[in-house]
Amino acid sequence: MSPDNSINIRSAEQKDLIEIRELLRTTWYDAYDFIPKEDLDWYLDANYSDVKLKELLKTDREECFVYDDGALSGWMRLRLDDDNNIFSIISLYVLPSHQGKGIGKQLLNFACEFALEYRFEKVTLGVMTQNEKSAKWYKDQGFEVIGKEPFIMGKTEVEHLIMEKVIFFQ
Repeated sequence: MSPDNSINIRSAEQKDLIEIRELLRTTWYDAYDFIPKEDLDWYLDANYSDVKLKELLKTDREECFVYDDGALSGWMRLRLDDDNNIFSIISLYVLPSHQGKGIGKQLLNFACEFALEYRFEKVTLGVMTQNEKSAKWYKDQGFEVIGKEPFIMGKTEVEHLIMEKVIFFQ
């Protein structure tokens, strides 16, 4: 990743919380049209309220980043599980109006480099089966499906593809 690209990626801060919640809502409504909005809103409030986001920004072994190009257009949440040697991308979202501009790829590359810094050998993530566009994109980035498990948003249960990409120490 070139320094010019990474300059837009920074750690999420408390001042970003309102913008992060709106970014999540906007991207979820766009990507998850197969889930009722009331379930999306419930999940957002249950897991990404101001209080939860403030706690999340202070959580040990989790890191949150934003793509800031004057306004927040991307969000990424990473989890480092040393006990099980698992580095996970919990979320990676880019506003629909900013998709196709390489922001997602920059965030993903940043995550892989971050994982390498902490000596992880692979990156895992989950993507809903019905979110075909994202599943295909991750496959195009070198991720392979290694399993499936249920994921619940409110009253809606969907299948989550568990994907993995092996990365190498440099």
